[in-house]
Amino acid sequence: MLTPLAAKDKLQRFFDDTNEYFYLLDFGSQHIKFGLLAVNSDNKTSQLIDVVEEFYPPRGIDQLNLPVTESMCRTGVRALHMPKHVKIKKPKLVIGLSSEMVYGDSTSYLYKREDPNEPIDMREIKNIFHKAELRAYENIRKKFNEETGFSEDQVHLIDATIQAIKLDDRKVIDPIGKTGEELQINIFNAYLPTFYKKFFEDLSQRLNMRLASMVYEPYALSDALIQHENPELDAVVLDVGGRTTSVSLLRHGRLEAIKTFSFGGESFTRRIASELKLSALSAEGVKRRYSASILSKNAQKSLNQMLRPELSMFLNALELILKEFSQINLLPGRIYVHGGGGALPLISLSMRRKNWRRNISFIGPTRAQALIGDEFKTALSPQLSFHPQLVSVMALADHTLRHYCGRYNDLSRVLRRMVNIIQA
Repeated sequence: MLTPLAAKDKLQRFFDDTNEYFYLLDFGSQHIKFGLLAVNSDNKTSQLIDVVEEFYPPRGIDQLNLPVTESMCRTGVRALHMPKHVKIKKPKLVIGLSSEMVYGDSTSYLYKREDPNEPIDMREIKNIFHKAELRAYENIRKKFNEETGFSEDQVHLIDATIQAIKLDDRKVIDPIGKTGEELQINIFNAYLPTFYKKFFEDLSQRLNMRLASMVYEPYALSDALIQHENPELDAVVLDVGGRTTSVSLLRHGRLEAIKTFSFGGESFTRRIASELKLSALSAEGVKRRYSASILSKNAQKSLNQMLRPELSMFLNALELILKEFSQINLLPGRIYVHGGGGALPLISLSMRRKNWRRNISFIGPTRAQALIGDEFKTALSPQLSFHPQLVSVMALADHTLRHYCGRYNDLSRVLRRMVNIIQA
């Protein structure tokens, strides 16, 4: 359990007929987190009621095992703290997937209209969206084949989102009824191998839950930050996971690029285990206490020195990706750091220094900052307090809130229908 349990009567008010309930499954490389979310569509609010965490057996995610994952999920559901008499009817499951399993691609499509003076109607929008998504899908299939070695027919789109619409180079929310010569749309597509899709469909069936959606977590978090900060947010977002780190680039409120490199918190854990002659579990405990700054000053200082080789490897890999991002335009100076590995004090401290970024071009000084929970609309129940480990679950919760409370308008629904038609 991530946090201490609260009295049951404090939770009672979250369970009533006005709420809709979702189980949130955050599928990481070393563990899964299971959360219970209450969404009130009347007042457009959500409460994260409880979150529990289960660690994989030593084989981890490299060898997905359906019975083992099902058992872990059932254990997680039983551990969620709620009144015993409450039975959630027709439970829905939202699965959040990291960049280790899911891919993302941002594409722009420019459409020149035959009659600029004719108002745009829904029929024309459907035609434009179909052409845009078809072109994006063709590019994704080729890219998927090149990057993974799998055949093109083994890719499946799990989500498509409109990031921006411009009419004659002016941003518009809804072009219906407007006139203009050129319509440009930017779409973000998330996709994954079909065998992962089948795995999670089978998992939801075995859990007797309806699979409401599979969500690309880097996009869900970027969207939450854009909603909180401003529609034109420029930022770099680092998710330091167990085995990999994903780097997301946001420009003008759009998720422009995502890159992943093979380095995560597990490398720090292995170093601690090796140097201190500890088991992996004990070393993980030391790392978490170090991250929470609850060790003695001497112990903190010793670990700072011990982990510097890993930190140097991390910064070198990060520098390579950021240099690639900055080849065309300068990078945003704002950097968000999150994830289990990102909680390490050394990472945030080192990123404030200038020497690691001497070969990268930023717009102004860099500001590395951890997420503190204020970035999300979802509220926490009395038994939960914010912790960096909750970031991915809260991003899933915000995504679910927006999805089921009408933020996704007619245009978004049209785009999703085009995705279904293309993949039929």
